[in-house]
Amino acid sequence: MIELPRSTFYYRSTATSECLNDGRLIELIESIQDELPGYGYRRVTHELRRCGHVGNHKRVARVMRARGLGIKPRRRFVRTTDSSKPSINHALARGVGIDVHGVVYGEPSSMFQGNSAS
Repeated sequence: MIELPRSTFYYRSTATSECLNDGRLIELIESIQDELPGYGYRRVTHELRRCGHVGNHKRVARVMRARGLGIKPRRRFVRTTDSSKPSINHALARGVGIDVHGVVYGEPSSMFQGNSAS
């Protein structure tokens, strides 16, 4: 009987004999990003593994950061005001009423009064 731990006997290495240098890794990352430009380091790492290349996500992130291969950040929505239209709150604060069709009334109370016969 061989005195060998069972885990050692059944161990199978997942690493391949081919080790990727940084130059080859950059080529692979660039080819993936040419096909899929929105991929960041996580998706690129997953795609490398699907293709059969062993790569650590930290190494892929480091290489991508060093070469500037990250994705462009999305522009955030910036809410702006349209100064050409009168604001309802601003108009009410000034004492002017505006109905839903944009009609401006001189007195704020005339907007809220119904058709009353005098």
